[in-house]
Amino acid sequence: RQKDEWLYRKTDFATKVSFPQSLGAGGERRIHLRNGLKLLVRNGKVRQPLVIDHQHESDFPLIAKFYVSGSSKVQTKGAALANFEAAYTEMAGHHYLYYLPDIAEVEEWPANELCQVVMISMQIDYLRSFCLVNIPLASPLKQLVDSAKSEPFHQPLGRMTPAIRQILQQILGSPYQGMMEHLYLESKALELLALQFMTLSEKAPVAKRGSLNAEDVDRVQYARDLLVQQLGDPPSLTKLAHL
Repeated sequence: RQKDEWLYRKTDFATKVSFPQSLGAGGERRIHLRNGLKLLVRNGKVRQPLVIDHQHESDFPLIAKFYVSGSSKVQTKGAALANFEAAYTEMAGHHYLYYLPDIAEVEEWPANELCQVVMISMQIDYLRSFCLVNIPLASPLKQLVDSAKSEPFHQPLGRMTPAIRQILQQILGSPYQGMMEHLYLESKALELLALQFMTLSEKAPVAKRGSLNAEDVDRVQYARDLLVQQLGDPPSLTKLAHL
């Protein structure tokens, strides 16, 4: 507690960290689920640009990240040895999957922009605990499951689908408390991971063919989402192209 503000609160399975009023409004909630699975919900706005240094350890987990609103710029050190850009921007409406052990990151949040982010952290051993033998996996996941030492990666997965956005809203507006919330959030976290892994698998074959770039793939998936939403009265081909 500082100057009549509670900055840090801990319950049986969650930790809430609030921004001091001098820094901004809102904060982060970290929920510890079973088997080392963790859920982080960031919901806040800072008054001035905030720069955060991260030095990732060698036992860094697999992270699924979903931007509901807001954005951040990331600079990485040591990324020249990995399969991703050294500088990139994560933005609203998009989702990402990454594994960055032994890499330093500098993340910058812009001022006066509501940042709503949901992150799922999964230990690699937990991923391997699923029966994945002879199951086709996208290259980054297969390497994590099969190799004792995997290469770092940061994989943008494009726009979030309506199904993913719906689950995120359910997480942000969870109606439960205590053990019921714990069960509810764990089920939603696993559902998000399943949808994200499916998206990664869908993108992998397209990338290998080389016929569509990342932006084209996003447009195709967006067109699919529009058709699913309007199955009763689908738009014409011309209208769909316009949209």
